[in-house]
Amino acid sequence: MTKNPFSSVCLALLSVFRLVHCQHLQSPCPGLFQYASDGIENYGLIYFNGAQIGQTYFLDLQMTVQGRLPTSFYGQISLIEGKEATLRNIIQNKPVVYKVTFPVRNQLPEVSVIRINNNLICSGRNSLGGSVTKLSLQHTLQTTGQIPLSYQPSTLSQSFSQPNSIQNFPGFTNYVDPRLQRQPQLAPTRPQPQIVTQSPVLTQPQLSPQTQVSPQLVAQPTVSTRSQAPQSSASIVNQICGTAAVIPRPLVIGGQTIPRGSWPWLVAVYLNDARGLSFKCGGNLVSSRTVITAAHCLKLRGVEHKPKNILIVAGRHNLLDWSESTSITFNAERVAIHPDYKDSLQSFDGDIAIIIVKQTISFNDHIRPVCIWFEDADVNRIVGQKGIVVGWGKDEHREVSPEPKKVSTTIVSGETCLRSNDRFSQITSERTFCAGNQNGEGPCTGDSGGGLMIERNRRWTLRGTVSGALAEANSESCDLKEYVIYSDIAKFSSWIHANMVY
Repeated sequence: MTKNPFSSVCLALLSVFRLVHCQHLQSPCPGLFQYASDGIENYGLIYFNGAQIGQTYFLDLQMTVQGRLPTSFYGQISLIEGKEATLRNIIQNKPVVYKVTFPVRNQLPEVSVIRINNNLICSGRNSLGGSVTKLSLQHTLQTTGQIPLSYQPSTLSQSFSQPNSIQNFPGFTNYVDPRLQRQPQLAPTRPQPQIVTQSPVLTQPQLSPQTQVSPQLVAQPTVSTRSQAPQSSASIVNQICGTAAVIPRPLVIGGQTIPRGSWPWLVAVYLNDARGLSFKCGGNLVSSRTVITAAHCLKLRGVEHKPKNILIVAGRHNLLDWSESTSITFNAERVAIHPDYKDSLQSFDGDIAIIIVKQTISFNDHIRPVCIWFEDADVNRIVGQKGIVVGWGKDEHREVSPEPKKVSTTIVSGETCLRSNDRFSQITSERTFCAGNQNGEGPCTGDSGGGLMIERNRRWTLRGTVSGALAEANSESCDLKEYVIYSDIAKFSSWIHANMVY
């Protein structure tokens, strides 16, 4: 750093329908969309996690079907339990379940796209070959208005003061159809700005042969198995997210070294490849199994790191001290990279990834989750506010800091960012934002994936993740007299909740 009870609902539903198993047609997003049948008709089920009272949710479903339809009915979307029961489920932190009625009984359409409030949460493929019919279905859910008293728990007022907890449908996978192979964009003819992707230069922790660590030999943490995990795990996250047992000292601008445990959601992302085990990026613990980081930490210019080669170290403080009693290592089980991310990094749009670890992480004074942003997603509402960024990035001597440092940074408007340097127009988007002090202070190489946190109601809330910065002239180092680019977590809320596991 230079000078961040759904299971009961599921069981109830399964008693009403049975899943459709087709040899030639599968859901591209099995945890979000599933084909189902009641023995008479086939239909679809959409599970939407993360809904809140007082909001409006616009669901957009695009599908394709082979040939022409024999009817003018194109299908419809409805709430499977009705409006009042859906409100009750939202209050109880359960998912909204939609029923998709198909236009014909004997032919299942293929899912192309599912969006919630224009946020892409599922991407499939279109029907290939021959004549096809495109189906476009929408549904608007307004959770405003009078809530039936019978559905109002005594703790309702408290639940709105914190980010809502979500129970996810079990068994989801990365919501990008693996059959979709996007062709890389051709390089533009105009010169591209030189950018820094915040990749670290600390390629190998300096370990003695006796302390060398490998994914197969790391000590396994004390964890709870899935059968032992409490059903209220989401509630536990909701209660302690964004809080630290160690109170951070007042910030000193310039990258102050932080006390151990003062930012307990900061995790270290390590990669194990032919060169050995090396620190790669920072990450943010948001539940007992989910880490949010930058996509370019895991996939860059054609090289993608598989889950088996990814390690997450929680409670980490000193990167060079593998004897730390507070740190615990976890193996990755699966990874979700946002489908809009382009690993050529012609733009930082969609530069966000989720890592699901195999074991359940037990929270303590040094390992806790950060709250996910839950307020309005309009970045103009936070322009001028200060956020805190924490990480192990380069220090004032251009060396990766073995201990994490923090810095305060000011969020600026998109207009201010673009006017400051025309190169930003090529690498930013509506789902990024800029922040910085333009004084040589801020996140740099090694800080990628780390969070930009803003305090809300005495809790630290994740609003952005470090993506990149412009490079200094004749150098690969960050030019911190320019603004730094962050992925806007608020713009990916639906995708995050669809992929995370508690």
